[in-house]
Amino acid sequence: MMNSKIKKTAGAVMTMAASVLLLSCEKEQPGHDAASAGEKVPVEVSIPETAKTRVTDVGNEDMINNLQVFVFRPDGALDAYAMADDSRLVIECTSGQKEFVAVINAPQLTAIQSRSQLAAMRSDLSHNSVSGLVMTGTATKTLSSVEESVEIVVSRLAARVSVSKITNAFSAPGYASTPIVLKAIYISNVAADACYLDSGQPTKWYNTGGSKKDCPALLCDDALNAGITKSKPYTTPHYFYCYANPAGSDSSGDSSSPQATRLVIETQIRNVTYYYPVDIPEIAANHTYDVKEVKITRLGSEDPDQMVETGAVSVTIRIKDWDTGHTTEITI
Repeated sequence: MMNSKIKKTAGAVMTMAASVLLLSCEKEQPGHDAASAGEKVPVEVSIPETAKTRVTDVGNEDMINNLQVFVFRPDGALDAYAMADDSRLVIECTSGQKEFVAVINAPQLTAIQSRSQLAAMRSDLSHNSVSGLVMTGTATKTLSSVEESVEIVVSRLAARVSVSKITNAFSAPGYASTPIVLKAIYISNVAADACYLDSGQPTKWYNTGGSKKDCPALLCDDALNAGITKSKPYTTPHYFYCYANPAGSDSSGDSSSPQATRLVIETQIRNVTYYYPVDIPEIAANHTYDVKEVKITRLGSEDPDQMVETGAVSVTIRIKDWDTGHTTEITI
């Protein structure tokens, strides 16, 4: 991690970053001037190691490339702002009760005069990378007139969807020895934005209608061309990242309503393309959704947005909290 290079301001006067969406996540309150009253207190703000990911199967998910810290007074007015390229920085605040908000790996957030303005801003999924996942966290502390320190525990705005094993389990006599050629794995119907603070419904979607063109670095692995036979399952893990989606299943008869996020297995069988879409239950931020095995027992769908016939694919999904390791077994 590089040494911290701190950029301090008395207000929020950083250059506006392109593509940060200003959409309401909560009702906006009137802004306040950031001019402070009272004695300034230097505060060291850090992100503790216990707040970072310790997942061993995917590297760099805990990388902190930049840190922005906002300090708000009890009335929601901005008291101070600072930015660094490390997991800690020093920021000068006025004494008294303060809320500290950390935003990690996001574009520079500008023109913030109040907490409600920050809460109204949304992160786009495209702001993430595997080695730069957007994270946020808050902490409240009453500052005295002496030097202080604050630790902020952060969590990811994104969730992770993974698949670990794909098995050729064809049972019909005509296909028992037929190989499956794996062409691509991706996720569709992906929530593309999320509030930095508090909760909010998605307002933007990627890869709708079975598409796989959006954010390929996060949502798609294609050109795989891997053969899967009865004796040789596919066991290379694949990991994808998406924002929270409260829809656990498709809204009946209304394609404009939220749809379930899907893991899609694209295959070629006897030179015909078949898809095996798997609905992922309600997706929450900072959780992993692990598809441990996909067993293919018959021909799939010719439309990536059309679910396959019951019995064509057997899937077990394990849902666990990304930080604590809590697990739940779900069989579809």
